[in-house]
Amino acid sequence: TDVLETRIALETWSCREAAERSTADDHAALVDILDRMDHEDISTAEFNSLDAAFHVRIAESTGNALCAHLMQSLRTAINRQMIEAYADLPDWQATARIVRREHRAILDALLSRDHDAAAERVHKHITDFYELGGIELRPRETYRVSRSNE
Repeated sequence: TDVLETRIALETWSCREAAERSTADDHAALVDILDRMDHEDISTAEFNSLDAAFHVRIAESTGNALCAHLMQSLRTAINRQMIEAYADLPDWQATARIVRREHRAILDALLSRDHDAAAERVHKHITDFYELGGIELRPRETYRVSRSNE
């Protein structure tokens, strides 16, 4: 769960910051990644690669080079786990549809500059996927999603 907790902390912060700092070029790159993920004949390996690219691109759009580097390192560290998780799913295409929908919701929050929604949506996206894979999590309410007004 150390990786999961670190991922939640890094990605919620990234989404919060990206909602405020991202540019039109960042948005176009994220749309392109998601459009490529929409291909119905996409392989699990390519889907996972694009999934990682989406999350890394959000981190890059914060303008914080260290954050982007940490996200890339984290995604590299969990790459095998993610590929195995997809391979173990009884219907990976059904899960892929959920992931696509959640990614679009995250992007919508970024585009509307809604940093609270972006952070909450990525938090739910991450924990939902781990739950689908049968990975035991602490109760959601124990993961703190920071608020900008704190």
